[in-house]
Amino acid sequence: MRRLEQSKEQENQQQKEQEKQDKEKQDKDKEEQSKDEQKQQDSQDKENSENNDQKQQDQQKEDSKKTDDQAQKNEPKSSEPEQKQEQSQSQQDQKVLPQDAKRALDALEQGEENLERHKAILRAREQHRRLEKDW
Repeated sequence: MRRLEQSKEQENQQQKEQEKQDKEKQDKDKEEQSKDEQKQQDSQDKENSENNDQKQQDQQKEDSKKTDDQAQKNEPKSSEPEQKQEQSQSQQDQKVLPQDAKRALDALEQGEENLERHKAILRAREQHRRLEKDW
């Protein structure tokens, strides 16, 4: 009888140790996952900041083009080739603006998605659960 009890105790101890090891492994996996997610979030934030810098530079270029165009319009017109050149530049500017607007909208949408994703990650950490795509 005693041997049976001892063997059961040993089995229970082994089972407890196995459960403890499994839990530790799950905790490590969660930590690694959260670290990976944080790295990914940081890289996305960096990309977004770079995109914003690029947008600001593009906007400054557009503003300088507009001021140059206005300055040229205020100056007296001298010849037809210059007028043709100005028209071709304005046509090129019209093609560039929609692309810039599209880039700006895409960046805004991406920023909103990143914000929602970040909030979901924080909720998962607070509630000690796995990340669910709920955004």
